[in-house]
Amino acid sequence: MDEIQHYLMEPLIFHINEVNENSEEEILSAENDELANDDDNIYSDPSDPSEFHVGNSFNDWDMVQDRVNAYTKHHSFIVSKYRLDLDPVDKSIVQRHVFKCWKFGVNKPKKVENIGLHHDSTSGKTGCPWQVSFYLGKQTGEICFTKFVNIHNHQCDTKIELAPRNLRLLQSILDKIEHYTLNGRLGAGQQYDLLLKEFP
Repeated sequence: MDEIQHYLMEPLIFHINEVNENSEEEILSAENDELANDDDNIYSDPSDPSEFHVGNSFNDWDMVQDRVNAYTKHHSFIVSKYRLDLDPVDKSIVQRHVFKCWKFGVNKPKKVENIGLHHDSTSGKTGCPWQVSFYLGKQTGEICFTKFVNIHNHQCDTKIELAPRNLRLLQSILDKIEHYTLNGRLGAGQQYDLLLKEFP
């Protein structure tokens, strides 16, 4: 596209983006009004750490990550970091962060014509639309919760705490490992055997 076409199209593109943003805000505000008017609304407590409300603000990105983790654990699914935008001037400042359900996207197999080279596999991706977005305002210095698509196209698993991403060793086990390594100078196999006996 040459420069003349670009300058002619720029106002149109700006207008389209503005209309899209306004329509998203209207949809979200209508959904929030419906939730606020619902007597059986389970999302009515804004202080609940396992719930989100558009307009919430946070002081730093660690608070955002903790809140997202609490929400996903409470609602039985896993979240993936989808997008991270940095400030164009200072690359150490995160401006935007988008989280999506771990089942977002669709598996696109790379099959070739030779059937002998195919690798049959399954994917857990379902194209789930769940998403939350956060934006750091430059002038306010606060991180605002800007977008919430609370829709899943799959059943959330109640045993999600058993997912590898959520499994952690207890602090007492980590302390024993440190003790065996530094003081006992034991190898991994010996430590494993001792830990199995102490923590069945």
